[in-house]
Amino acid sequence: MGIATGLERRGAVYYWRKRLPDTLAERIGLTHVKLSLRTREAQEARYLGACLNGMAAEFLMSELPEITREQLQSLFRKTFEQHRRKLALLADFARSERGFMPLQEIQEETATGWAYQHFSRNGLHASVDEDARDRFAKVGLSKEEIERVTATVDRMKASGEATPSASRLTEAIRATGAEVTAATKAKAQPIYLRALAEALMKTDERYRHDPFDFDAEIGSLGLHRRVDDGPGEVGRLGRAGARRGGQAFLQQRVQPLLAHPLAPSCH
Repeated sequence: MGIATGLERRGAVYYWRKRLPDTLAERIGLTHVKLSLRTREAQEARYLGACLNGMAAEFLMSELPEITREQLQSLFRKTFEQHRRKLALLADFARSERGFMPLQEIQEETATGWAYQHFSRNGLHASVDEDARDRFAKVGLSKEEIERVTATVDRMKASGEATPSASRLTEAIRATGAEVTAATKAKAQPIYLRALAEALMKTDERYRHDPFDFDAEIGSLGLHRRVDDGPGEVGRLGRAGARRGGQAFLQQRVQPLLAHPLAPSCH
């Protein structure tokens, strides 16, 4: 009787070996599973091998926990908004620090954003190769900006900053209602990284734009610019109001004098 499927003998001991489906192998980083049966008896090895084959078939045919496209979209939106609010708060604190330089903050956060986008697309261990440089150039980055992104990628890889927090990624997956497994983590991680990237690159709203439309707010309060605010409709209205106010002031002062019995006649 021949050796059963999946069995092999190394020396005197039998082993069970099973090749994994490609999709599962990509997710967990293993192509095969190999176990020692701890027996030298062929009959016992065949029995144990048959049992393991049955268990493997049942496991591999069952549906693995999955995270849907809708859940990934929810994860992206929530992560983006949370990180966007966090960065806005950090920018507010930075403004109160001595030596605050908006341009430097913009450059650093933009480079970090491109770095996270690079990791999301190419994996956490990817360096900035010629293909990546070409892609950066095509989207409009200058040579100086590409060098800054390259240095940021190298620094984040060396420090471990590129790897997202396991607890935060787990929390983000659970918030979508998906089960947290190695498979769902592997699928959610690049989405999570891209959300961080997009939030970081919203530097204009943090450092160049007002927190809200002050002109609209002032208008809603019924306020006008001062008379000396310069030309324009609001300025003209201010000057006209000043003239009317001056005329009223003169009438209040002059009218009583004209009514006095000793006032000179104008006729």
